[in-house]
Amino acid sequence: MPEMKKLRIYTAAGILFIGVLGGCSVIKPGQQAMKNNYWGNGLKTDRIYEDGVVWHWPWVGMIDYSLQWQTYRENVAILTKDELHINLSVSVTLRPIQKELPQLELEVGRDYYTSIVKPQLISITRNVFAGYKYSIISPQSPMIEDEIYHRLVKSVNGKHLEFDN
Repeated sequence: MPEMKKLRIYTAAGILFIGVLGGCSVIKPGQQAMKNNYWGNGLKTDRIYEDGVVWHWPWVGMIDYSLQWQTYRENVAILTKDELHINLSVSVTLRPIQKELPQLELEVGRDYYTSIVKPQLISITRNVFAGYKYSIISPQSPMIEDEIYHRLVKSVNGKHLEFDN
């Protein structure tokens, strides 16, 4: 009989140990996260957790975002005003706005680059280059870059992202 009692104690301790380990998340430096209760109230937007260890119930997950500047590069085939084809590489550097992480998660999601920024970047790049002849693209490249940047920032305004260049 005492062996059965020890077995129950060890089993309960094991389950408790697994439960405690399952309820721990580590948020890396440069990231912030929010709790998401999958079986209950959903996303908890009242508190954003910074880097470090966060304890939570095993059925509560953490949704994390990198707040570091991230650069994305795309190869774009364009057609100039004089109907010449150019293959070029464009890049954009952006990050989520720290104070607006809950809204970003609720309205856009973690796939914000692929769903919002990338289509706009490619479309705007093609539209801007379509207004220039091939011969003046090189001398006008700083002005073209500036025009693409301003159009991109304007087109994703309100999507909780900030751009560097």
